[in-house]
Amino acid sequence: MYCRRDKGNVKMKLNHYYKIISYFIITVVILSFFSITTNGADNNTKETNKLPMLWDFGAKKCIPCKRMAPILDQMAEEYKNHFIVKFTDVWIPKNVPEAKEYKITSIPTQIFFDKNGKELWRHVGFISKDDILEKWNSLGYNFIMPKAKCVSVDNKKIEDKNLKNHPKIKTPKVESN
Repeated sequence: MYCRRDKGNVKMKLNHYYKIISYFIITVVILSFFSITTNGADNNTKETNKLPMLWDFGAKKCIPCKRMAPILDQMAEEYKNHFIVKFTDVWIPKNVPEAKEYKITSIPTQIFFDKNGKELWRHVGFISKDDILEKWNSLGYNFIMPKAKCVSVDNKKIEDKNLKNHPKIKTPKVESN
């Protein structure tokens, strides 16, 4: 009787170990599936971009960074088909490793990347929109600024940039002496 009970316990233990191993394998498969699916969709690193990228490392409470925020927001919208604008707040603890990886020592720091993720140029401090576009141009990227909408007095769009010919707009005559 003692032997039978012992054999039963061994069989029960083996079944228990098989269950644990199968749960472990299922968990690993599920986690690897989520890892594979999120790597392509959720990964915001520079390697996955198909466009060049301007990455600004700063902080929401830093004064020069606050001055840069509206410029970056405007450029992100205006040039969304030309380059990516990304902001990382380095004063948030979860972003510190990223700042260390890119050797950020002062903020704001802007890093210009090509579409393959290679760093092209880096700037520390405030930089204006015109200077950003000028730098992209010097790096070989000619981003044409979006056309300004010219509107006449009656809110009709003016197609002709030569405003002298538009009937609703009067240009002052300059008399020469």
